[in-house]
Amino acid sequence: MAHGSTLAIGPPGTKYLGASITNAGTITVSDTLYFGASNLQEINQPGALFDVQADVQLKSAGSSGLQIINAGTFRKSAGTGI
Repeated sequence: MAHGSTLAIGPPGTKYLGASITNAGTITVSDTLYFGASNLQEINQPGALFDVQADVQLKSAGSSGLQIINAGTFRKSAGTGI
């Protein structure tokens, strides 16, 4: 995602991504986000925001799981869970 852009991933229902994502803007997640392959990454660049706005799951299809590389801000701004 380009600097200054916004991606809202929200209800209803689980959302699926089939590739890694590099974020230089803002991503908001308010429903389960499923990365549908092995060895995928969410790369949060300096100045970027990845904001989890509910009690949701970030999941990966592969046994290697999802890798989050954060040089920006990764926060949970809503929901009751940790």
